Amino acid sequence: MNAVEIQSQIENLKKGQVMISYIRPTSTEKLSVEVVEVMETTSANTLLSTMNSSDERFSKSKPRIGYFVATDEDLKTKLGIDLSKIKPSERITKDGVREDVYCVGMLNPTIEGNPIRLQIVEKTFDQLTAKSNAWDIQNFRRSAKNDTRGNYMLYNNQLILSKAVPTNAVEFSHVRITHNATTTKPEDYVAPSFSLDIKAPVKEEAFV
Repeated sequence: MNAVEIQSQIENLKKGQVMISYIRPTSTEKLSVEVVEVMETTSANTLLSTMNSSDERFSKSKPRIGYFVATDEDLKTKLGIDLSKIKPSERITKDGVREDVYCVGMLNPTIEGNPIRLQIVEKTFDQLTAKSNAWDIQNFRRSAKNDTRGNYMLYNNQLILSKAVPTNAVEFSHVRITHNATTTKPEDYVAPSFSLDIKAPVKEEAFV
């Protein structure tokens, strides 16, 4: 299996289906595990979504991606993933970076009998810290909640960070923030707070 085949599988996932798509080595002994789940979005205008259901931009079900780290041994014993039997492949990220990954494509994985799911956890940018959320802050155009058409969601004049966190908890609730304004200039809200040297915009990624 290669990256093209994995991407095809992701595009064909149905609502509620979960996949461990890739596993990537990190700078430590741990491995980064990528989890994809197709989730129904919470549109503020359900009529708009319904009457544009044939337009993929208005799709109410979208894949979300979350990550967790694990050891090679635990992947083998708890998930049955033996990386020694998978040949690394190259993929190109959204940023154009080439990286070696293990293409897994495990559908609906479980740990200790409990399915792995993604929990949506949202918080406003004033709750972030430069130390713990360095990547999210520096890459705010990707991490901040937006509609892919240049509109960024605001809650009380704060950008919203939306993360998908893998969990195998039997019961959990999503933590979502309903926006009360939008902006096309997210840098006006994040740069002054974190003293960022704003760079040219990168390709946007939706978090809805």
